[in-house]
Amino acid sequence: MPHDPDTMSLLFSIGHWLIGAFSFPIAALVVWQAQRRDAAVPGIGIPLLLLAAGATLALYIVFHAGVDDALLMLNWALRQPQQLQHFAFAALIVAMGAGEWKSGLRGSRAALVWPVGYIILGAAFIVHEQIGSNAHAKWLYHMALGVMIILAGALRLAQRRGWLPWRRAGLWFAALLCLIGILLISYRGTMSL
Repeated sequence: MPHDPDTMSLLFSIGHWLIGAFSFPIAALVVWQAQRRDAAVPGIGIPLLLLAAGATLALYIVFHAGVDDALLMLNWALRQPQQLQHFAFAALIVAMGAGEWKSGLRGSRAALVWPVGYIILGAAFIVHEQIGSNAHAKWLYHMALGVMIILAGALRLAQRRGWLPWRRAGLWFAALLCLIGILLISYRGTMSL
């Protein structure tokens, strides 16, 4: 391991905080989009934020120790199942951003990439490997977060498919995004029961 356990715990926490911070501007654009079905700006704003979030996660894994140690961190991360899962999360978030970019507001099957991707991401959070002496507490946290992500994805899917009223589903989706953001920002790698 390139760092001592306390440093790694802090670095893992910072990774959660970075991704959590993206939830709030995305939620704001979702609220704006829920108010106006023809909103053009969120059509580009949301995909850009999702693309940036996925890229930030992947780059953070590699560069969190600095540019000089990036190759060491990449080699280490590629041998760690937990870090490979983080790379997969990053790729999924980028795919969701690309799907949103392609879909426009409601126009194509690509509009389903974000909600379905979010449901998959939530399921992945539930089974996400946890390590350390407080692994059970971390797993409970990730399980709760995963359930919320699945619910958020289901709401977005219902909104996109027209199963729920556009505005109501969008507002509930945005509220869940904010709650998910709060949970991510409140994450501490040293948490215990």
